Amino acid sequence: MEENRDAAHIYQLCRRQVITAGEANEVIDINYQTVRTMMDLYGVKDQRECFERIISCFHHFLKKEREVRG
Repeated sequence: MEENRDAAHIYQLCRRQVITAGEANEVIDINYQTVRTMMDLYGVKDQRECFERIISCFHHFLKKEREVRG
């Protein structure tokens, strides 16, 4: 879908830029500043919508990964 193009591109660039916590360095979130910087760099027009799609996608996959790990 055309409306997902920017979000998919920025997500692919940022998905490994994460925030970790605890002794096990558990991934808790994506680095929002990195997402913002990449949206600026690539000239994303509707940054709010793109940001929301990226965060939603990231948390979807994070949840799936946690389910697999148990």
